[in-house]
Amino acid sequence: MARKYPKLKFIVVSPGNTKGTQAPDSLPPAMQFMLKYLMMPIVFPLMRGMVHTLQVGAKRFVDAISDERYKSGVFYASKEGKLSGDMVDQSTFFTDLKNTSFQDNANEAIHHFIN
Repeated sequence: MARKYPKLKFIVVSPGNTKGTQAPDSLPPAMQFMLKYLMMPIVFPLMRGMVHTLQVGAKRFVDAISDERYKSGVFYASKEGKLSGDMVDQSTFFTDLKNTSFQDNANEAIHHFIN
């Protein structure tokens, strides 16, 4: 979409490992329990860079829209091997994200289902 409409800003952002969301609610009960009552409140806080607040997760979206450092057509998320912290262009280590043939195929597949 970014290549097709260069005057518009298209950015994909991962909020990262954000506590305080309802994301675990869609998981099977045992996984919900593990994530909501063990991992998020007890384990992740002990491991630096593993979890952040809802405000930090939401700020990632605001920054991507308002900060000129974030470029159109890019997927931004935490650094490789991290679940929190600064956002980086994911194509620096997931190189398939730069492949324009893959992008075009994904666009075609999505439009096949929504049209």
